[in-house]
Amino acid sequence: MISAAARYFSVARAKGLRHRVRQSTWRLVAEGCIKLSVLEAAHRLSKSEPIVLLVDNSVLGHAVTHDTVWIDTGTKMWGGTVPVQTGYAARIPVHRPDNNSRIYREVTYLVGIAELARRGLIRLVTSSELMSEWLRHPIGRFSGYGWDDHHLFEGIEMPSVDGYVLDLKDAKQRQLQRLSASSEQPFKDLSSHFPPKDNLDVWHVHTAHRYGIHGFLTVDFGFVEKFEKQGEKLKPYGLVSRPVLPSDLGQSIGLRPIPTFMLSYRNARFAVHPELSSPDQKRASPNRRAKSRGDEQ
Repeated sequence: MISAAARYFSVARAKGLRHRVRQSTWRLVAEGCIKLSVLEAAHRLSKSEPIVLLVDNSVLGHAVTHDTVWIDTGTKMWGGTVPVQTGYAARIPVHRPDNNSRIYREVTYLVGIAELARRGLIRLVTSSELMSEWLRHPIGRFSGYGWDDHHLFEGIEMPSVDGYVLDLKDAKQRQLQRLSASSEQPFKDLSSHFPPKDNLDVWHVHTAHRYGIHGFLTVDFGFVEKFEKQGEKLKPYGLVSRPVLPSDLGQSIGLRPIPTFMLSYRNARFAVHPELSSPDQKRASPNRRAKSRGDEQ
């Protein structure tokens, strides 16, 4: 007769095999879909020099598409006498595939933009002021807080076009004062068309223009709308760059959106639950990363 232990290990091996097959199949399907989504765009871009994009920090924050959470499996009795809270770490998508929000639509285009960047058909860059802004926020805000969070631009270098600025004290105030005192053109004239709170974004457009960059990639809908409303007023400045949403860029080059849950198994280190999503479909903060089986969505 087969012992209980033998049956246990036999079932465990079968489950492990099913998991590996599922994982491999999922990855193959996902990578195939990504290749199809960038097929037309890659063909178009291969005929010219790479598109250069200055990447806003708002894009980096939303490029974290998966969180690492704690899956609570309840209380178990250790040794039959001591109650122990059990669970395990797992990767889950931030958004459900049926999410119809405006921001998620933009994120689905970032998948293809990242793929084109890996192929060298798009070049992503940053700037000294973007890095100064990045440094005064928690590191995880733009790269992920958990061990197995997934970031679309992971491994893609984004060099600075104009060096670095290090503000050691009162970083935000010093940066805003620096920009307010700047007499550089076209920033000085451009900023007169926007409220002072938009100075930083106007500076990023100025930087993109100064270095001949195709566009300032952002998901700041408010600033993009303000910029577009200025329309004719900005024409005299002869700008070669403008703020651009991922969806606008994607549609202009023939890029198709990809739902982010399909990337769930990419470079995963822990267990993966693509069928779940983060609470409220928003990225979890370091203090809000627990999820029980009863909370599955």
